[in-house]
Amino acid sequence: MDLYEFQNLKTEDQWDELWEKGKYAGSFTSEDLAIELYTVYGFYVEVEFDTRNGSTLGINAFEDGPRLEKYAD
Repeated sequence: MDLYEFQNLKTEDQWDELWEKGKYAGSFTSEDLAIELYTVYGFYVEVEFDTRNGSTLGINAFEDGPRLEKYAD
């Protein structure tokens, strides 16, 4: 599966693929946001959480670029 196929899945199916095939790769936390980074099928998926109430805000899938910079520290 490539990035575009993943992005075209229904949200529930994206979550299923991420939890079944994804590998944890790192995290980033700010005052009100926590992001966990996973790799799956050769691309990256971020899972965003609201740190104030623990709710899941969503996921973002991407291949590379500036989004990875926050994990370098």
